[in-house]
Amino acid sequence: MIEVEKHKRMKPLKGDNWSGGMRLMLGGVESVDEVLAQTQFSGDWFFRDVRFQIFKKPRKFKLKFYLLSDDNKVLHSCADFTTSANDVALTANICELGNSLIAESGLPINPDNSYVVVRA
Repeated sequence: MIEVEKHKRMKPLKGDNWSGGMRLMLGGVESVDEVLAQTQFSGDWFFRDVRFQIFKKPRKFKLKFYLLSDDNKVLHSCADFTTSANDVALTANICELGNSLIAESGLPINPDNSYVVVRA
């Protein structure tokens, strides 16, 4: 019960419709099912019925990639993403985008500690 109350108390950030977000790990996963198993939700996103409302119609998602280098420095990369995809398709697209960012950067990024935060 304490866990639910913590998520209910969160307030949306400026420009967001819902509080909290969805955190997806970029490394150590081979399939969408593995990504979804490691996904963490906070705020309004914690509740399944709210996630259903979020993914129900096309909307703009805010993605913030936290790419951790081998020397534990955090590199940020932000993107806006408009889609009508459900959570599984969106997750697959975000992971592909994140892994391509890592591959194209040429920096010593550790994908096992890198993640994406999705907000709407």
